[in-house]
Amino acid sequence: MIKSNSVFAYITTDFNVKNKVIGHDINGVQQDYFVWNSSFAPAGLLKSNTSDMSKLLKTLLTNKGKIGKTTSITEQTFYKNTQMEIGFGQEIERNGNDTFFYKAGDTFSCSSILAYDKKSN
Repeated sequence: MIKSNSVFAYITTDFNVKNKVIGHDINGVQQDYFVWNSSFAPAGLLKSNTSDMSKLLKTLLTNKGKIGKTTSITEQTFYKNTQMEIGFGQEIERNGNDTFFYKAGDTFSCSSILAYDKKSN
């Protein structure tokens, strides 16, 4: 378990958890859970819920605590070409005067995205 500033995320190979989401493919067919081992767990077994993600988002926007303060590092451009811009750990999208930071994930029909714009909070 990773814990910082009341933000929780769990990396585990245990699928015996309450309220887990069942993934579906593009045709709506339910997908089985992939059997992970501990070596590959960080690649797709980060478990959280919307409450956890809301806490994380609030922390990212406040710049307080260890996570909030290091956010400015992840928002710096590390790589950029004509098609994309990437910071340290997240992608960056610029649209006029607005800058959006986001991280997306997709593991066996379970997708998520966390995006924020500090200008509009």
